Amino acid sequence: MSISGSGFGDIARPADPAFVTAVEDGARVAEPMTPILQEPPQRTSRRGIAAILILTFGNGFATLMPPLVALPVIIGRMDPAGKANSLGLALGLSALALLIFAPIFGAISDRTTSRLGMRRPGIIGGTLVISGGLFIQGVAQSLPVLIGGVILMAFGAAVLTGSYAALIPDQVAPASRGRVLGFQSLMLVLAGVSAAFVGAELLDNQIALFGGGAVLMLVTSAVAAVLLRDRILDKSDVSRLPVLHTLVEGFRYNPKSAPNYSWVWASRFIITLSTTFGGFSLYFMTDQLGVTEEQLPGLITLSTLVNLAGTVIGTLVGGFISGKLSRLPNLVIIVSVIFAIGGVLAAFSTTVPMFMLALGIIALAIGSFLPVDGALVMAVLPGGKGETGKYMSIITIADQLPRSIGPLLVPAIIALGAVVPMGGYSVLYIVMGIVAVLGGLIVRRVKNLG
Repeated sequence: MSISGSGFGDIARPADPAFVTAVEDGARVAEPMTPILQEPPQRTSRRGIAAILILTFGNGFATLMPPLVALPVIIGRMDPAGKANSLGLALGLSALALLIFAPIFGAISDRTTSRLGMRRPGIIGGTLVISGGLFIQGVAQSLPVLIGGVILMAFGAAVLTGSYAALIPDQVAPASRGRVLGFQSLMLVLAGVSAAFVGAELLDNQIALFGGGAVLMLVTSAVAAVLLRDRILDKSDVSRLPVLHTLVEGFRYNPKSAPNYSWVWASRFIITLSTTFGGFSLYFMTDQLGVTEEQLPGLITLSTLVNLAGTVIGTLVGGFISGKLSRLPNLVIIVSVIFAIGGVLAAFSTTVPMFMLALGIIALAIGSFLPVDGALVMAVLPGGKGETGKYMSIITIADQLPRSIGPLLVPAIIALGAVVPMGGYSVLYIVMGIVAVLGGLIVRRVKNLG
């Protein structure tokens, strides 16, 4: 799933004093729905943080259910002979749609002068489109219709991402972003775990499998929209340029003008690419470890618990250690090595327990990577406050382009690996580890952090 290296899987708010922190100097925040131009807040409100976490959980549950559980199972039933190719096509096209449209809607979000605020319209609109895509997948009886719903959901995710990705840079001071990202990542993990648990119980009800997430997201997005303290952008502060210019502006970026940002982008791309190779774990268990479809629900639950433990520990540790900006590049390298260790262990797994241990190590690495790399991205963010949505959405390309490329590469890697005794899926996990380390080493080029 292209999370660059990933690719792109969120209740209560922990009582952490650092959770409510100062934001960029010289700012105030508009009350929801207040049609007055005000600057970013000096202090983040509990309402604003609650809105981000609630939105993270609802969006995470709805959008993680398909790739984690629903799509592999439903596609396996619709196309048992070509399931790997079909799943790769669905995930690849989804990532492609997101990476094309997210920067455009990021630039639009930076220029939105609605009375609802800068970010709220994109969140509302994206939620509605995502829900529509999920309902289409829920009623689909053929592979083309199912993939069409996946693509529509990805377009909605692009609309939402253009606004959602800018919320933390808009509101949280640099020194506290790692911790807030840690809590946000934890919510995403809880969403993924909840989706996997619920999905395992709904495998025989396709409509509920997809539609349940849509209903939850509609509710959580509505609550978040009410709570969110959004800025109101005055029309006089936005240049009156043609619509086409705004769309092009979403992609306009000179890598040489911001080298640190460029190296971080490249690192995230490669590490996310490596994570996409791990999205075929269900097929590894069934095709290489001999797990039957009757055993799958129980093993999905078990793997969910393993991923939960690893990712929760990773996000908490990553959030805690990411406050020191100068340390972030080295932390990314360490995380990539841990990721590679998990990949090698998975490759040589001959039993389910051994494979579960490998998945736990991989989850630990991914959990640590989310807040650490997120803090690093925001530390090197160019463009000033007026282009936060744009550059956070360009980072989304580093998340989603690999998700588009990775699943399309997987069948070829599996086919090539099948000619060696260890098997195609084992080779896939070895390649995953090698690519992760390469992505981690790139951040050594990042210089002069505070």
